[in-house]
Amino acid sequence: MAATTTSDVARTGLALSRAGLPFHGGWEAAGTRRETHDGRPVTVVRFQQPAPQQSALSGGPHLSVVLDDEDVLLGYTRLAVPAPGAERELPGEDEARTAAFRFLTELDPQYAAALAVQWVAPHHEQIAGPGKEPVTVSGTKVKTRHPDGLYAWVVIGADRTVLTFERDIRWDSAAGRRGTEMWLHDRWIAAREGTGAQPSAPYALV
Repeated sequence: MAATTTSDVARTGLALSRAGLPFHGGWEAAGTRRETHDGRPVTVVRFQQPAPQQSALSGGPHLSVVLDDEDVLLGYTRLAVPAPGAERELPGEDEARTAAFRFLTELDPQYAAALAVQWVAPHHEQIAGPGKEPVTVSGTKVKTRHPDGLYAWVVIGADRTVLTFERDIRWDSAAGRRGTEMWLHDRWIAAREGTGAQPSAPYALV
């Protein structure tokens, strides 16, 4: 992972601003990757909250963004330890669907109009807390399919904001796994870099 440049931060900030996604809360640039998304060149920019001895790929809280070379937002996640007392019920199916399509429509109305909902369900991610203890970040996931056969989803958190967004995701039916790279997921990146085990399905093969 290379150092994040001022240009990387500016590109990311502009893309998130256009998408109406929050870019605050003490996040600091942690590194940038030049990678591919099913052969499509992308820039992956990672931000972390300052923490002693936290590496650039720690499994801890992070805000990560995937942009293609035209600055199309392909991936976003904001995984932070919930504040004490901030627990709320997750949004129900109707509320999550409405919030997800409000976001998708503002981001790309033509793309959003073509999406068909596949299912809506609770979604959970684990990150490492301040003492390396596992912390669960939860939301309601709205998974959709585009007529081109690729998938997109939005995870709406208990605070009713977008926790995660991904689009143009390919499913590998033969392997029973995701086919597209997983640049928002530390476990998958660690496996790809040889510092962790291959995650089980539905994680993509490294």
